[in-house]
Amino acid sequence: IPADVKFKNGAMKHLLKSEFARELPSDILHRRDKMGFPVPLKEWCDKELKPFMSDVFSALSEKRRPYLNQKAIRNNIGKDVRFSRKTWGLLSLELWHQAFHDRGTYWKSLLKE
Repeated sequence: IPADVKFKNGAMKHLLKSEFARELPSDILHRRDKMGFPVPLKEWCDKELKPFMSDVFSALSEKRRPYLNQKAIRNNIGKDVRFSRKTWGLLSLELWHQAFHDRGTYWKSLLKE
């Protein structure tokens, strides 16, 4: 994402705010007390999601993803390394890739209908 989409002159979400400036009240548009929504990623990935993540990342060897270091990802699966947002991001990217890129022919066929 280009830096000017997220930041401009130190302002976060510049593009989003400029597009919705007329629709949003000023006190909402210029709020400074916002924060992200924390989720228990480590707990999920140590328990319920661990087998799923292992399957997804293990299957990478069969796929061609030039933007992923498959060897490094596979080497870290199952190690007692603290789960990180990077791992979550890689999982999200791979699932997106499977759903939309790998199934591109299917989605294109829907456009023809």
